[in-house]
Amino acid sequence: MKYLSSVFVAACVSNSALAGVIYDQDSQSNRVSTYTHGPVSKVEVVTSNSRYFQGFYETQGVGAECSHVAIFDDVAGYKIGDLNISDVAFYGEVPEGNIHNAKSLRLTCQVDGVDYVVHHKVPGAPKVTLESNVVASQWQPIFGRTPGHYKDVQYSASVFIDNQADDGKCYVADQVGKMPKALPLHPEVVQFNTNHFTMDGAAYYDAYRPFLVKMIFCSNAGGTTILGDEWTFSQSQEGKISHEIWFNYR
Repeated sequence: MKYLSSVFVAACVSNSALAGVIYDQDSQSNRVSTYTHGPVSKVEVVTSNSRYFQGFYETQGVGAECSHVAIFDDVAGYKIGDLNISDVAFYGEVPEGNIHNAKSLRLTCQVDGVDYVVHHKVPGAPKVTLESNVVASQWQPIFGRTPGHYKDVQYSASVFIDNQADDGKCYVADQVGKMPKALPLHPEVVQFNTNHFTMDGAAYYDAYRPFLVKMIFCSNAGGTTILGDEWTFSQSQEGKISHEIWFNYR
């Protein structure tokens, strides 16, 4: 449950209304914040994209509306950029270089002649760290049209995931070949904040398609992190195995 506090500060300009600041005080960033004071009852981010935000707000009170939404770095406090607003929806691009930064959406809203700034925390994109190893044996040399390959491949991995949010979600998929499962991440989508998983056991690849590729997908309101663990086996030379861990963000 989100908590909030309203701080009312008298404006210095004569005849101006009181200004209210409604803070999202939860220690964890989430997709949804709810409020009991001020012009807004709910703020929700519906995207999982580190470069683009889209969401909406719900008002409480007749005549309540919001006129501006901006993104701030939640730690350093500087402004990252502005979002577009249309009716109760907000949307827009996020400047490069802010993938893993914790952010704050600040909505400028009005109700009953009073101005408010409503804060909603948004996490940085998930962080995924993986270490893996392959031990291959029983090399089968080229025979006729059959390429060289290993009959026995053992795969092990250790992965630490920080979703940076209680409602972050992950799943794991074998894109090429078959590798040990990382229960409970495979194949279900699992919601958690941080966790550590291990995988250990036999792996299988097609001699004609000499790859093993496992991918980890993690997402939250601040973005999606994709990690690929890719192993390539030579079809002609024993002992020639290449390995690459790569990342993609969206």
